[in-house]
Amino acid sequence: MAREVMKTHDTVFASRPQMTAPGILFYEGHDVAFAPYGDYWRKVRKICVLELLSLKRVQQFQYARVEEAAEMVEKIQTACLSESPIDLSELLILTSNNIMCRSILGQKFDDEDGSWFGETAKELMVQVMSFSFGDMFPASRWIDSLRGYIAHLKAIFSRFDKFYDQLIDEHKTADREGKTIKKDFVDILLQIQNDCALDFEFTKEDLKALLQVCLYPTP
Repeated sequence: MAREVMKTHDTVFASRPQMTAPGILFYEGHDVAFAPYGDYWRKVRKICVLELLSLKRVQQFQYARVEEAAEMVEKIQTACLSESPIDLSELLILTSNNIMCRSILGQKFDDEDGSWFGETAKELMVQVMSFSFGDMFPASRWIDSLRGYIAHLKAIFSRFDKFYDQLIDEHKTADREGKTIKKDFVDILLQIQNDCALDFEFTKEDLKALLQVCLYPTP
């Protein structure tokens, strides 16, 4: 049995099942986490390993880690001096999110500022793990539509999709005007797309799918 799974049919078992929520929220499997195992997945994974998660890139984004850690320490110090209570768990999550957002998007979205981003990202995470009748009983997919599950997923996807469109346009404008100082994931992916250095068409949807899956673990 182990030989059948690990060697004979390894490519079959290496692929993820196509689920309802990831299919809608992650651009129909155009990301590296939920894409079916195959040629596209290998090529996108190569982009992530060589261009986004290499040692050079990790060192490149050190400034974000240092600055956010310093800001966290300052908040703790301020709370101690004023003898005010502080939620360390929430602060650590916020700091981690800010580091990720600055590295990936070039800016941070503090929940303290009332940004929609944090709550919507948390909702995305909840929905990816939520129960779907269609996933368990394919003949009952109509129930997901009837109970508003599909519409809710599409609403979340639409908010992120519009956000990414605006973000990409802002990065393109900044690049044309020479205002890009510290490159983030968006800049790197846009450069890869513009250079046409890949042996497949790297579309805007592929780019947004990678951004989505990079941000997925952060809430």
